[in-house]
Amino acid sequence: MGEIVPIHSVATAWPGRAKQLDRTAEFILRRGLRAWVDATRCGVDPLPEVRAAVAEAGGPTEVAVAVNDLMYAVAMQSLREVVIGCPHCERLSPDETLLLHAVAEAASGAAHPAKALASFMRPTALSLLDFPLIDLARGLGAAGWHFRRRALPAPAQGA
Repeated sequence: MGEIVPIHSVATAWPGRAKQLDRTAEFILRRGLRAWVDATRCGVDPLPEVRAAVAEAGGPTEVAVAVNDLMYAVAMQSLREVVIGCPHCERLSPDETLLLHAVAEAASGAAHPAKALASFMRPTALSLLDFPLIDLARGLGAAGWHFRRRALPAPAQGA
């Protein structure tokens, strides 16, 4: 008769710098998130900018619509300003890390990946955000871009 032995694996933490991201789905997604915010700040339609940023990063341009849906929902339903770096910022903000984590959770099959965004989203919006998170994860996965399993980011100090 066999014995069941639990295997405890510890997921790696999210990096603090953008250049430390793997050249995986998280790298492509970060480029899309930042392009969306930058275009919105400049008052231009973010979708063409996101599509160009994702293509430049080597990702599937079809996910640009899902990035747009996700970020529009975040912009409309957040409890506070969500901090996303400019396209050339070296550091990852805690909010960017949470967004990346939520999509990674969706990619791993989590039932409610938007729960990772509870620190800055309205509670009623969390269930609605599951759909664009899952859509984004599926779009990247279908194109062969996958997320590495990572630990939930620690809460920001003073938050």
